[in-house]
Formats: sequence, structure tokens, C-alpha cells
Amino acid sequence: MIYQISNLVRSAGLRKILDISDLVLEKGRITGILGPNGAGKTTLLETLAFLQAPTSGRILFDHEPVPWSSSRALRRLRRKVVLVQQHPILFTTTVFKNIEYPLAVRNIPAATRRNLVEELLDTVDMKPFRSSEAHRLSGGETQRIAIAQALACHPEVILLDEPTANVDREHEGQIETLIETINRSKGITVLFASHNLDQSNRLADRTVFLYEGRATRAAYENVFRAEVTLEGKAAILWESGKRIELNLPGQPPPNSHYIAIDPHSLQILHRKPDASSHSSFQGSLVELRLEKGRVSALVDVGLPLTVWMDERAFQKSDYHIGDAVSVTLEGTGIEWL
Repeated sequence: MIYQISNLVRSAGLRKILDISDLVLEKGRITGILGPNGAGKTTLLETLAFLQAPTSGRILFDHEPVPWSSSRALRRLRRKVVLVQQHPILFTTTVFKNIEYPLAVRNIPAATRRNLVEELLDTVDMKPFRSSEAHRLSGGETQRIAIAQALACHPEVILLDEPTANVDREHEGQIETLIETINRSKGITVLFASHNLDQSNRLADRTVFLYEGRATRAAYENVFRAEVTLEGKAAILWESGKRIELNLPGQPPPNSHYIAIDPHSLQILHRKPDASSHSSFQGSLVELRLEKGRVSALVDVGLPLTVWMDERAFQKSDYHIGDAVSVTLEGTGIEWL
């Protein structure tokens, strides 16, 4: 592991921006941090970059506790972890000098700096822009130069905050390829924040979902409004006026009005569900997508449910778009938010 988080809270006044009880992030992997706007993604990255101390809780970095009270120790850690912001700010000078800057402040000899900058320009595919004015670059080009600056620091971890949020489709593909390159060829741990599930499915070895500052097991496309019935045994989920009843494990925590359903906990079957069951639903298979070693199936059961299946298991199955299917839910796959 590279990070181990325990009971992490980051507050602003009475509001908890982060409230993560337990989270382990693996070394040498690409991890996507997904969630809607306001979920706490940027705050989490800034905390993992040692730029913001948590209000309470504990973080281990590479098996050692983060010494938040020691400025000198934090400076050493910040040499190992680099955060690339969503809107990078470059100096009003050339691309070359922007990438050279972190090397110069570390007193790297000039000849060595030149060689390293040329290598980094090649890595981010920006050699033709070496003499261009950095502040005149497009959003995608700016993002690639910011990543080159980060690489110049020889970090163990690169944190990227919405790296393709402000770029066009062409540059999005280039940046995604670059993320894979720096992880696979350089062995750098990469964590990136995004609201794009498809992007995380393409890039990430693992995806962590944040919702209102909390890490949840389920993808946020399977998050629905919920309420407990008068009997206290079922919840009503609805989207666009549609609703179904579902058995839930226990009462919701105070002020919880949403549940998340883990796509791994859902199973598609060809047989019809038991009419009295509150954990099986009849529906129609409306979409199938291959996503990095798994198949994502979208089933309309009165509201859309995303189901994740192992690719090999799917290949042995006989599911087709338009099939009438049932979806069965394991009770352990439900989480109040």
C-alpha cells in the first residue's frame, strides 16, 4: 500500500467535507477517485498531497504515519508526492523554462537539466512546443506541461485533479495515454479525480467512489433517493417518478436519504423472479459494455440498475440486448449514504 486512511475527517465549520472511516490505496497502481461535484475529491487529493492537515484521523504514507506537526518532515514528503491541479498555472515564459524550473530550484546542473527537459518533452509529446510561450497554450497542452513539471520532480505519486475536464476529445485521449505511460513505464503511483465513470473504467486498476465526503462501495450511477416505509422494512427508490420496493438491512443513519447499490452485488438471471421477493426484479437488458476486464450491463427494472459481470463469465453466458431478465440483489450490497 502507499496510503492507509483511518477515521479521516476534514471539516469546514460544522460541515464535514471528508468523512472516510477506512481506505487503502495501493502502490504502483492507477486509482480513480470518482464522485459528483462537491463529493470531496479535491479536498482528498490536497490532503494526500500533504497540503491540508485533516481535522482528525490518521494517514499512513508508505507504512509510516504522516507527521502533520513537523514542517520539515512534510517538506520531505511533498518531494515524493506531486499534485497537478485542475487549472494549472504556468509561468509567462517558454515551455522549456517551465519544465526546467523544478530542476533549477533543486540545483541540478544546467547540462543535466537540458537533457532531462528534452526527455520530458518527449514523454508528454510536446517537443515542437519547447520554445512556445506557455501561457498561450490550449487547455490540453497546458495539462501536459503541468504533468511534465510534476515528472521533473521524480515523484513516487502523482495526483491529478480532473486532468481532462477542460480539454477537447483529442487532448483527452493524449492525456489518458500519458497517464498509462507514466504508470506502466515509470512505475509511478497515479491517483486521479474525475466525475467520468467511463474514463475511470478505461484507465483505473481500481475506482473509489466518493459521495458527500464518504467512500462508498458502489458506483454513483447506482445511487438513488430512498425512504423507509411505515413498516420500517422497505425503502422506496424512484427516478423520474418510478419506484420499486426493496428490503434494506436496518434503519438508515440520521439524515440519510440515499442508498447505494454495489454493481458487484447484482446478478442477472434469465428466470423470472419470485413475485413476493423484494430482492429480485423483472426487467429488460438495455445496454452491454466491455470495460477493462469486466462487462457493464444496464438493466431497466423500473429504474436503471448497473450490473458488473466478470468478462469470462459473460462470455460463457447467453445475454443479449433486449432480453427479458431478472436482477437479484445480495443484501450486503446495499449501503445507506
